[in-house]
Amino acid sequence: MVCEDSRCKPGEVCAVVKGMWRCMANSRSICVATGDPHYTTFDGHHYDFMGTSVYLLAELCSTHPTLIPFAVTVENNHRGSHLVSFTKVVIMQVYNMTLSLSQEYPQKVKI
Repeated sequence: MVCEDSRCKPGEVCAVVKGMWRCMANSRSICVATGDPHYTTFDGHHYDFMGTSVYLLAELCSTHPTLIPFAVTVENNHRGSHLVSFTKVVIMQVYNMTLSLSQEYPQKVKI
């Protein structure tokens, strides 16, 4: 066994996870998409975006082997006028699966 002195990055703490010491983030951030459509980014900025296409909402942008790759996309359509749009479909890809929420199948998750 070889011991080395190392430190976690800023924003991380050293913690035991599944019996091993690891550097872990000491906080979390969330992004939110609601309504017609309103977005709040991970850093807390708010946007109302009326575009009508498929947009990448969030994805893993690290190649670290302990992180699970994922992507979340949204598809927006117009709501009776070109001035207002709504979220038609939300798709999440993770663990080689595709999960979707849509207006076509309300209150159901399609796998």
